[in-house]
Amino acid sequence: MKESRGKARIGATVIAVGVALAIMAAFRMSSSHALTAAETSQTFVVDLGGNSVTIYAPGSDGTDPSTVTTVSGQNTGFEAPVAIAIAPTGIAGLTRFYTTICGKVCGGTGPASVNRYDFYIPDGGGTFDVDPAAVIKGDDTGLDEPIGVALDSSGNIYVANDFGGESGLGSVTVYPFGSNGNVTPITKITGGKTGFDFPTGIALDSSRNIYVTNCGVDCNGSNARSVEIFAAGSSGNVRPTATITGGQTDLAFPFGIALDSGGNIYVANEIGGENGLGSVTMYPAGSNGNVAPTATIAGHMTALDSPTGIALDADANIYVANLNSNSVTVYAAGTDGNIAPTATIAGKDSGIDMPYGIALPAASITATPTASISATPTPSISPTATATSTGVTPTATATPTATPTPGGGRIEVSPKTLNLKAAPSAMVSGTVTITNVGSGPLNVTVPAPKDPPFTETGGGSFELNSGAQDDVTIVYSPTKKGSTSSTITITSDDPTKKNGVKVKIKGKAK
Repeated sequence: MKESRGKARIGATVIAVGVALAIMAAFRMSSSHALTAAETSQTFVVDLGGNSVTIYAPGSDGTDPSTVTTVSGQNTGFEAPVAIAIAPTGIAGLTRFYTTICGKVCGGTGPASVNRYDFYIPDGGGTFDVDPAAVIKGDDTGLDEPIGVALDSSGNIYVANDFGGESGLGSVTVYPFGSNGNVTPITKITGGKTGFDFPTGIALDSSRNIYVTNCGVDCNGSNARSVEIFAAGSSGNVRPTATITGGQTDLAFPFGIALDSGGNIYVANEIGGENGLGSVTMYPAGSNGNVAPTATIAGHMTALDSPTGIALDADANIYVANLNSNSVTVYAAGTDGNIAPTATIAGKDSGIDMPYGIALPAASITATPTASISATPTPSISPTATATSTGVTPTATATPTATPTPGGGRIEVSPKTLNLKAAPSAMVSGTVTITNVGSGPLNVTVPAPKDPPFTETGGGSFELNSGAQDDVTIVYSPTKKGSTSSTITITSDDPTKKNGVKVKIKGKAK
């Protein structure tokens, strides 16, 4: 969620909320679908707009304040919270949850962090200003726009960072249970081989294999939108064991991700679907390549409206946080098509305000927390032929078709992300190298950055012969403390890069 796109999207959402709330009324349940405690789980929602976490009692539709508990206030340290994960405590009545704090780049005022809260949820609802029990933050943590969070059965904390890392295209950082302060991650997945390009959501299966949604081109990245899957214990610049990507997948701004007990994969797509308001797509365990979803929830009857967060209960019922309509919609296990939700949480008393993350109590995580990742890394994920508990029939995995490469010039740009640091009133520069790796001449155009305090030299339009390269210098001259980001799109007559190559530029002055 870069400053250039994250804040713009947030602003657009705020404008749309008034309209979305009116539209949403048409989708609310009739009295014949009244909720009962048996129909829905206790539900936790993290609200970016409200700087809060709202907790709903089983059966709550958000209209009765006594069934809504809100964690909010100055003591919480909520500065643009985005994601949430719940861990069991083994102590009766005590709830433990983790939130990622995106901080300044997402509209907050503080640094990025991962906060842990230990909280007894009272009867009767209310608003509570709770101090975090632990805060992971600081330069050594590797946190950089943390967007997703997940826990394994030992309490280790997995974070999807949609920026930074070795390649500047994001990372997954892992911290042991009990982490607090400026701690170094015990494991970090990052680098060009990972396929990361704005990773947003993260989930783990029962074997601790790691599933990451990549926003890619939908977030002004260069790579295709995808789901990247890594073996348990993966570390460093490693290739995923499987990648779900391609036109048949129907991925469109993939954000949240969840798995059921059979390893089937559920993705919340913020856009796309029948009416362009988003979708939930499902893929069988072991999926790889350009595979079509086995089930899709989309269309006007679904009440989906920019779905961002997704979670499943023990029966594989599907809970979705809708960013634009400030709602949570719930679907029965195995739902496929333009189907109305079985339950909805919404309304002015619900406290939902720009919901991003959603989580349900993790009763299945019962192992004693340890200070290290104890799973044995596996070289690959063993696909299962049968989906369980979802009612979804798996389909055969499609084999990607290779695309022939025509002749002529071919552009290669390095790096795709440039991180620059300087003190206020000082100046620092970095180099972007453009190489023609094709067999013929290549015509290139490099624009100047639109956002001060960045400038460039050596750009403009030029021709590169086969094997030749040219350096473009990006200069960062900050006038005050803070972070700034920009993107330039380098275009050429390379027919395989018709949309150009985007280079992200991030400056930090302190």
